[in-house]
Amino acid sequence: MEHAYGVFHPVGGVNQLSKAMAKVVQEHGGAIHLNQGVKLYSYHVASTVGLMLLPILAPKTHRELEADAISLGIAMQITNILRDIGEDLERKRVYLPKRFYEEGLQSLRKYPISSQLPLKGAAHLYRAILEKIRKEEYRVFTEKHYVTSLQKQTILTSIL
Repeated sequence: MEHAYGVFHPVGGVNQLSKAMAKVVQEHGGAIHLNQGVKLYSYHVASTVGLMLLPILAPKTHRELEADAISLGIAMQITNILRDIGEDLERKRVYLPKRFYEEGLQSLRKYPISSQLPLKGAAHLYRAILEKIRKEEYRVFTEKHYVTSLQKQTILTSIL
């Protein structure tokens, strides 16, 4: 796909993402039922995006950051899953999440300065959604959890 459409990425991310999405749809009808499946699904739909961005975000250190970028992508996708679990249940999609934020952020200082703040900001916003879900006693079937604009502003200001 990358070469056919003139889109190229040094680690082949577009192909990986496209193939993974097609595989999930074909094999599971868009539904994931096992924890390992959630991790694999999260890798394919989120971590591959991070891997595609790594050479842009951290051109000199992208190879050593791959494992942590994968963890961060998984963490963000699992947070999305938790946030939308009520809607997903209605659509007969069930996911079982795990924690990956600490792993994903442990090498943040290895990114170029220009990439550190946007990545840290996104991770902290997603982690705030996860904390809100926990604080609200996981009422994900009746409530959609999100971070308000004021909370976003506070979180982003706090990491500067």
